[in-house]
Amino acid sequence: ENILEILYNPEYKNHIRRMSDAFRNQPMTARQRALFWIEHVIKHGGGHLRCSAMDLSMFQFLCLDTVGLFVFIII
Repeated sequence: ENILEILYNPEYKNHIRRMSDAFRNQPMTARQRALFWIEHVIKHGGGHLRCSAMDLSMFQFLCLDTVGLFVFIII
């Protein structure tokens, strides 16, 4: 019943069409965007684009202290 509802109810089709139009409304093509980011990294370097989570230790990244605290409380 749910599949038939989705297939034959025009509201779903209209909503999907609006979302598709919003997603495809981009100021640059994929090629232009790739060239922009390549030129940006060449010009400015890529250090400012690096995620700060990469500097954390595995202990901090996985929040093992928090997990340990919760396990301790539960036990």
